[in-house]
Amino acid sequence: MPHPRGDLLPDCTRAAITAAAADIAEVVHIALHPDAKPGPVIGVYLAFDSLRAAEAAALDIWDAARCRHAYLRNWELVRAEVPIMPIMPGYDG
Repeated sequence: MPHPRGDLLPDCTRAAITAAAADIAEVVHIALHPDAKPGPVIGVYLAFDSLRAAEAAALDIWDAARCRHAYLRNWELVRAEVPIMPIMPGYDG
């Protein structure tokens, strides 16, 4: 969802999310799409055995980043979606 004041999600958000996820071994990749419509998208790719664990970890990562970085506190998580993706051949995570 766009920021209420029209602010853009800062480029340093990816680094903030990455730092908040540093202790989670199941994190595969983090992507930031600040210009997505209707609002910015943060992609957190996780390799968990269950949907529930992946969703919980993604929410925990967002909460930790917001707690550590004041500039994220005015942003609201509108929804969290976890698509099921097959493990790619050669992935050893």
